[in-house]
Amino acid sequence: MRKLLSKATELVLTKPAASSAILFIFLVISGFLATRLSINSDNLQLLPSDNPSVVQTKRVIEMIGGSGFYTVALKFKDDKGMTEHLTKAFQAKRNGDHETQKKELELADEAKRKNIAYYKAKEIALKKASDKLAAEVLKDKELVRYVSYRYNVSFLQDRLPLFLKTEDLKEIRKRVKRKIDDEIEKANPFFIKLTNEEYNPDFTDIISKYQKLAKRDIFDEYNISPEKGMLIVLIKPTGSFVDIEFLEKIDTKVQGLVKTLGIQEDGIYAGYTGAYKLNQDDYETLVKALKPIGIASFLGIGLLLLLFFRNPLFIIILLFSLLSGLLMTFGLTGLLIGQLNSITSIIGSILMGLGIDYGIQFLYRFREEFTKKQDIVRAIKDTIYHTGIASFSSALTTTSAFVVLSFSEFRGFSEFGIIATYGIVLIAVAMYGVTALQIALLLKWFPSLSKAFLLNEEQQTPSGLLRKFYSRPGILSISVLVLVLFFGIFAPKVQFDVNGRNLLVENLESVNLYDEIADRFDISSDPQAIVVKTLEESEAVFDYLNPVPESIAGSVDQVVSLWNFVPPYSQQLENRKVLDQLAKDMKPVKASFLKPEQRKYLPKAKLFLSIKPYNYTAVPDYFSSQFKEVASSKEKGHLLFLYPKVALWHGGKLLEFFAAIGRLEVPKVSRRTLNAILYSTGTQKESEIDPVKENYSPAENRILLNALNTYSKEKLLSINILPGTADTILEHRPYKDIAQVRSYTFQTDTAGSLMLFAQLIMIVKREGVAAFFITLVLVIIVLILFYRAFLPALLSLIPLLLGLVVTVGLMSIIDLKLNFMNVLVFPVIIGYGIQNGIYIYYRFREDHDIVKAMAMVGPAVIASTLTTLVGWSALLLANQRGLHSIGKVATIGIAACLLIALTLLPAILELAYRSRKQEEDEAVPLGLGPEDEEDSETVSKFVIEETSPKPKAKKAVKKKAAPKKKTGKKK
Repeated sequence: MRKLLSKATELVLTKPAASSAILFIFLVISGFLATRLSINSDNLQLLPSDNPSVVQTKRVIEMIGGSGFYTVALKFKDDKGMTEHLTKAFQAKRNGDHETQKKELELADEAKRKNIAYYKAKEIALKKASDKLAAEVLKDKELVRYVSYRYNVSFLQDRLPLFLKTEDLKEIRKRVKRKIDDEIEKANPFFIKLTNEEYNPDFTDIISKYQKLAKRDIFDEYNISPEKGMLIVLIKPTGSFVDIEFLEKIDTKVQGLVKTLGIQEDGIYAGYTGAYKLNQDDYETLVKALKPIGIASFLGIGLLLLLFFRNPLFIIILLFSLLSGLLMTFGLTGLLIGQLNSITSIIGSILMGLGIDYGIQFLYRFREEFTKKQDIVRAIKDTIYHTGIASFSSALTTTSAFVVLSFSEFRGFSEFGIIATYGIVLIAVAMYGVTALQIALLLKWFPSLSKAFLLNEEQQTPSGLLRKFYSRPGILSISVLVLVLFFGIFAPKVQFDVNGRNLLVENLESVNLYDEIADRFDISSDPQAIVVKTLEESEAVFDYLNPVPESIAGSVDQVVSLWNFVPPYSQQLENRKVLDQLAKDMKPVKASFLKPEQRKYLPKAKLFLSIKPYNYTAVPDYFSSQFKEVASSKEKGHLLFLYPKVALWHGGKLLEFFAAIGRLEVPKVSRRTLNAILYSTGTQKESEIDPVKENYSPAENRILLNALNTYSKEKLLSINILPGTADTILEHRPYKDIAQVRSYTFQTDTAGSLMLFAQLIMIVKREGVAAFFITLVLVIIVLILFYRAFLPALLSLIPLLLGLVVTVGLMSIIDLKLNFMNVLVFPVIIGYGIQNGIYIYYRFREDHDIVKAMAMVGPAVIASTLTTLVGWSALLLANQRGLHSIGKVATIGIAACLLIALTLLPAILELAYRSRKQEEDEAVPLGLGPEDEEDSETVSKFVIEETSPKPKAKKAVKKKAAPKKKTGKKK
């Protein structure tokens, strides 16, 4: 291996002009390929393409553009106090303080009652603003499919009696009949009034239960909150909610229209949220954070290099090599992958921090070798073979973490791992090769610059303080271990934060508004979608989820579909009977009998009494179109929308929600169907009619089974059973019991932003632990291969393993929690944290003097680690708390590994290798074998002809070269 490296080095350095030309060609080609790189903003493509949630989400996007909305929330400035009390009530609710919540709601209601005219005027202003905004937004057919903010509710109002439960409608009939009987009695000339009390029926308690259909107020056509303080305009865009470029277009368009219309001038404030806006804000905060992070990282590295080398020339050399490696990395990425994604777009600053290490190690060692030999080629050869081998092994351990990431199901992580793997290797090669070539050219053209690379006597001599520090390795080891033990006590107490909101920018307006909508409307503004192939499946899913089963009631709020607007047919028929009875009751009532204030309700009463049962075909298009694909869609099907009780950032609850409805197993024959068939037999008592009934008496079981086994298709269709459901019933009969009827099922998967985020959380949880241990195993394998022995591999692991203990313990002490983002830093800490131990061990085995080893390699280790820390700690400048937490954990982890490497590892090496016999019996690590005779006789064309070199430096060099006889070769 040494001969190969020697010949390669000679080939490059003895012909620097040709080598430079080849490098220039490589850089030009890389630059050209890098310019072809684009950023793919479609985050949906980062998840596995065959994942059911991804497949369904793509279907929804094709059908209607996605499952969410771009939401504009219109509010007014409240000078009378109602909104202030409401805000306090919502906060008390989140805190579980129900007493304060009740009190604040009462105060809000009181403020509204005292200022009825004021709030009515504000309500009218909100509705006028929404009308103007919706009209303008709908003009842009390229970006907007439809706008949902106002509905023609007359269809629902006119059919309200059919939506009432039969027992409630009977109660209304009872109250009306009592009033009719009273009036008839009063009309009797012999009637004697014994009291002054007059019975006036009140239906508020019943009607209030049905005021909201699918949580929509059927008595107000606008999407306005119950207290009339917020009106939301739901814009359904034509594009995907994961397409960042489209999100920017729709956001710019809507906000531009709001400004143009001058809504604010009317005292109305517009806020923006919803799945589209939340995704855009999350991406924009990430991108905005990258610029200051990149600048801070670059400037920080430059300042640290200046601090350690105190020579601008060295900084220029290293930064040119670093940029060359980065350019080749991005060039290769342009060739192999062709694009970056929202995750890999931040890889540049991380590679800068990791890659500069190799240049620092090279420069420190080259100056030492060049001072000894005064021969450029020979000095570079020895640097590459000794420190280069250590750098190569450390590069392998660092890339091991990224190799593991490259196998992730999530393309954001896998592409990051792939690019980082070859990026570190390319940059490491560039930091050695390009740096060596630059030095060779500089010293050929400007021989006088050679003095800048020579170490003075002070730099070559270990300080007394350093020798004193390592003079008592036993005490030093115990002291550090006690400190590690202290942190280890707190390590098990570290917590995992499942609240994804803590990863976002604090007090982000779209997030706060999202919460406020949920509070005011008592509903999530980010529904998830279920796509089914047929109308029959749509009815079956709605029946399965309505009412919400107890098993998922904690996660699911409600389901909205076409069937919300079609009451169960058996209920409609029974209610029609009650209405017929009520009509008969009212026959004696003449308009002249009624008082003027009662007479105005007579037309509405007559309308209610005349309504007939209907099916889904009667639902107006402005309702039904929401649950079908647009005309231009290639995907066909029917949609249902699930409204969750959890928000996007509630990680733990989100996983419960996903487990509950991510995939549903739905019976093909619904409860509505079974109860419609049972009702058609005419054997049920009026008190037993329940459209969602699923537990039947033995007698009902026999009757229902008989009907299922004997009804013809025509009979089933006549009672409004859907054709596909009728075919299913006929296909599988005869039936032994109802359970068999319900055993025929179909599967459906839920789509939407919550489902995708849940999938990402599960990937992180599933792969996180595995990545940690696989990386650790790979690191151990690399160490054993390079060290050719187990003990040194174990010793080099000490800074890493104990550093991790300190990291987790310190996180617990400062209340820094693990989360779905920073947990991925640990494999990187493993890969990087080991390299300090590698450099220290290699140098120690060369000189067998821990003080000298630390004097020569210590500054390089500190400098390289600090430059890496600058790259990671730059993330602390980010407003996005997820990136911020990554920066904190990485900074603590890498710093902890460095401190252990500088203190405990040297002490343990000194203790472990005090006996030379043990060392002589041990295999020699790769790179520390005897020098080749042929190589030692090589005469460089770049020998520095220094006419009067400093005698003291020569003497010191010779003196310090003496220990090189001990190579570790067996005697």
